[in-house]
Amino acid sequence: GLGALAGLGLLTKVLFPLAVLGPVALTLRERRASWAELERPLKVIAAVGAAVALTWYGPNLVYIAGYTVRASAGDIAAQYAVRSPFHPLALLGYWKAMAHDGFSYAFVLMLAGALWALGAERVRSEPGLRFALAWLVPPLLVASLGQRKELRFAAAGLPGAALALAGALDLLTRGKPARPLLFAAAVAAVVALSPSRTVYGGPPARDGRWEQEALVAEVAAMVKGGAVVAIGAEHLFLNANILTAEAVRTRAPQAYVNYGHMQSQVEAAVARLSDKEATHILFVYGLPAEVSPSIVAVDARLKALVAAGKLPFQSVGRLAWAPGGLSAELFERTGPIKMPGAAAR
Repeated sequence: GLGALAGLGLLTKVLFPLAVLGPVALTLRERRASWAELERPLKVIAAVGAAVALTWYGPNLVYIAGYTVRASAGDIAAQYAVRSPFHPLALLGYWKAMAHDGFSYAFVLMLAGALWALGAERVRSEPGLRFALAWLVPPLLVASLGQRKELRFAAAGLPGAALALAGALDLLTRGKPARPLLFAAAVAAVVALSPSRTVYGGPPARDGRWEQEALVAEVAAMVKGGAVVAIGAEHLFLNANILTAEAVRTRAPQAYVNYGHMQSQVEAAVARLSDKEATHILFVYGLPAEVSPSIVAVDARLKALVAAGKLPFQSVGRLAWAPGGLSAELFERTGPIKMPGAAAR
């Protein structure tokens, strides 16, 4: 069971082991079992996990290795290198963002207050709290110290935070007559004060900025079922995640993909169009300056390649969608995708 869980976890995120290693290491340390006792079950867990994970990691190993290098020390990492990842302001900024968008301020204050009320000695003496914190701390620490400092990298540790809060509240309210009421109030506060969407994901913002719903509806009327639409916009109000969420909500017949996270190479973007079997490209014009410069550059090169007839996409037409000076044009694929001068993919 644990092996299958580990394999499935790796299929969802390569950093999944960070959430597993802490609790497993703590459990093994506290059991004080000999290697002879642990060797066989650990080998079975590793074998089952590898068998499940390699169904995807095996065929994609070259891509994973290349992306890992680029994201940790290459062109993608360079776009995040405003300051040292260990700079106090960088760490403070990440923790503030995690408190707001990852947990919610209400949750963080409640967890910190509950642990403080228990005291360090009580926390260390409770097996359940030790286990929960061993689940939470490693992913959060690694994500905090990384160059990119993305909130999603710590996501696998969030259940540990929930268990820690539940355990701390259980200990603080044990034996108190108002215990059910206190738990209900804690849950209500976290739910009411937590954000309903992430910064670059979830449904479009409620105030209707950029009329994303209208954009998805108009594209839906221009494509057939099963369409995969590539879009280069990586903006808070307009990106592939937000448009896909809206398409799912309205049951539109298309999905959206980006050119690749922080993509700066047009060759890699073309390869991604092929790998994702993109049937269309949605070019957006008039995006503001805060869109990633690398994405803007790649988008411009793709537009030039399409305009020159070097990529097999033909205009379906301009969209009526035009909020705040923006405009868009949809292109449909007419043949196999290949980078000019390269073999067809």
